[in-house]
Amino acid sequence: MKLARFQHEDQIRHGVVIDDALWSISGDIFDDFEVGSRFAPLADVRLLPPVAPQSIVAVGINYPRRVTQHYAAAPGEERYHGPVIFLLPTSSVIGHLDPIIFPPQAQEIVAAGELVVVMQKRTKAVSPDEAAAHILGYTCGNDLASPDLLRADRNQTLRAHGFDTATIMGPYIETDLAPDHLTISLRINGTLATEGSTASMIYAVPEIVSYVSQFMTLYPGDAIFMGTPMGSPVVAGDVVEVEIDGIGYLRNPVIAAPRLSND
Repeated sequence: MKLARFQHEDQIRHGVVIDDALWSISGDIFDDFEVGSRFAPLADVRLLPPVAPQSIVAVGINYPRRVTQHYAAAPGEERYHGPVIFLLPTSSVIGHLDPIIFPPQAQEIVAAGELVVVMQKRTKAVSPDEAAAHILGYTCGNDLASPDLLRADRNQTLRAHGFDTATIMGPYIETDLAPDHLTISLRINGTLATEGSTASMIYAVPEIVSYVSQFMTLYPGDAIFMGTPMGSPVVAGDVVEVEIDGIGYLRNPVIAAPRLSND
């Protein structure tokens, strides 16, 4: 089942996507709900990020190619031992078709297609075997980052990953999906830039959910970005598309930051 969060006539609602239309639901998508009648064509609504999370957790360096890239010039003792975890600000979140604004303080930004886990219930100190029962589903993610800001800030992630419009989710949450062997494709202007499979993740979804839940409580609607197989640079004027098997595609144009008037 594909769940969507959307805006229609100034109201924000949830619905189920069936073919090219949204169907109404009654109840809570994080608890019990029923599917009602056909509500509107997808073309008549604005799709929003599928959840409004309290917390967004990101996993870094979670694919072998990223390990090779990240540690190419680093001594072995500088490598992380265990998952690399950081937080993304909720103010940076946008959805499908929303513009990515190239941050004026950065020289370069990199798009990174990722599988995103959406939590269904309050989750604290669960085991990997218990993790699946706490997950609502999965969506596409694009965790943009600025390599030059990351270097300037000595690998502190806030400016590099947390600028406005850097965290993208959508278009839907797929609730009936196994996350173990999904192809993640990143296209720039229609051309395939990178591709990988979640089968290559160093830390799988159950391990990450369990690991995070040991030190912080996850709540319904919270999101976990599971890391990227490999990113690709983008510039203003590009159109970025992330596609994941069974979920769909997440598309966003990149635009230059508007100039601030001195008037």
